[in-house]
Amino acid sequence: MKKGSQRKRPAKKATKVEVAPKDVDPVAEEREVEENEEISNDIESEGMAEDTTESTETQNSNQSKNKKKNKKIYNVDRGQTEVPRSIPPKHKFDLDSTTSSSKKGNSKLLILATRGITHRHRHLIKDLNTLLPHSTTHPKLPHNTSLSEIPDLCALHSAPLLLFFTSSPSPTVAFPYLHLWTSVLSPIPGPSIKFNIHNIHTMEEMRMVGNGLKGSRPILSFVGFEGGKDSVLKELTKEMLIQIFGVKKGTKRSQPFIDKVYQLSWIDDKKTSGKTIWFRCFSIIEEDGKDRELREIGPRFVMEIERVLEGGMSGEVVWKEEKGINSETSRMSRERLMAQKRARIVGRKRQREDGQEKDAAVLKTKPDKMDLVFDIATKKRKLSK
Repeated sequence: MKKGSQRKRPAKKATKVEVAPKDVDPVAEEREVEENEEISNDIESEGMAEDTTESTETQNSNQSKNKKKNKKIYNVDRGQTEVPRSIPPKHKFDLDSTTSSSKKGNSKLLILATRGITHRHRHLIKDLNTLLPHSTTHPKLPHNTSLSEIPDLCALHSAPLLLFFTSSPSPTVAFPYLHLWTSVLSPIPGPSIKFNIHNIHTMEEMRMVGNGLKGSRPILSFVGFEGGKDSVLKELTKEMLIQIFGVKKGTKRSQPFIDKVYQLSWIDDKKTSGKTIWFRCFSIIEEDGKDRELREIGPRFVMEIERVLEGGMSGEVVWKEEKGINSETSRMSRERLMAQKRARIVGRKRQREDGQEKDAAVLKTKPDKMDLVFDIATKKRKLSK
C-alpha cells in the first residue's frame, strides 16, 4: 500500500427491526386530529395577516415616496414652505373657476351682409366689427340669399349669434335702405328680430375727440326699457342686445379693461308709432384731479323694430308693427315729400333764371326814354346852328 492511501470500509447492510404492535386508543386519535386542525387554521390566519400588513406597508411606502417626489422646498418670506412640483391646470387658479364654462366668455358673433349696400353701410359694419371682439365677418352674399341658408353659414363658423345686414332699393332716392336681422341660433334657435337702420353716422364721419382701447369691455346702459307699454317686447329686445353687444370676462381677443359705454335708448316715435332704439358709444376718460367724463366716439345709428320671428331666421311672426304707418312706407313718404320739396326749390330757381333772361331781352328790345330825350336835345342844337 502506498502512503496516504486509505482502505475503504464496506458499507453495513440495513437490518429490519420488527416492532410489536401496540394497543391503539380511538379517543386519543380523535383528539390528535382536532389539535392538528386547530394548529393548521391558526397558521393560515397568521399568514393572511402577515400578507395584509405587508401590502399596507408597501402602499404607505409608495405614497410617501410619491409625496417626496412631488414636493419641493421654496423660500418664501424667509420661511420654508412646501409647494407641489406638478402645478395644477390654470382653471383651478382662475377666479371665475366656480362658474360654468358657458359663463367664461361670449359666444362667437357672425356679421354678414348682402351685396348692394353703400359705402356708409360698409363703414358701419367695420365699426361694429372693431367694437365687438367676439365678432367675425364673412364675404358678401348675393342679394337673393334666402334666410334659410343663414343658419348653415353660422354653423360653419360655429357662431350661435348673428348680425345680418340686407338692403332694399328705394323708389325715390338713389341710396338703398338698410335692414338688420339679429338672431340667436343655439342652443335653442330663436327668436329673430328685424330692424330698419337709419340716421347712420360712422366713426370716420363724426371724427370725435374721444378714443377707446380696442378689445376692451363695455358697460351697457339701457334707457326706457323698463315698464310702460310693450314690456314683453322690451325685455326680449334687451336680452337680445345684451347677448350681442355685451362682452364677458374671458372672451377671446378681449382685454380685461372697461373704458367704453354703449347707450341704448328706447324711444316711441309718435309720428309713425314705431319702436326705435338709439345707439350711442362713449369712452370713459379719467384725468388726475377731475371726475370721470364721457366723450362720444361713434358710431351712431337708430334701430327701428319691424317684426319678431319665433325661430332662428324662420318661424311664425310673433310681433309686427301694425299701428299707424309701416316704418318702410313712412320713410318712403318722408323721402317722397323731401323730393317734392327739392323739385319745388329747383323749379323756382329755374323760373327766376328764366324771368331774369326775359327781363334782359325786353330791356334790349324796348328803347330807353332817357335816350330819346338826349336824342331830341341834340337834334334841336343842330337845327339852331
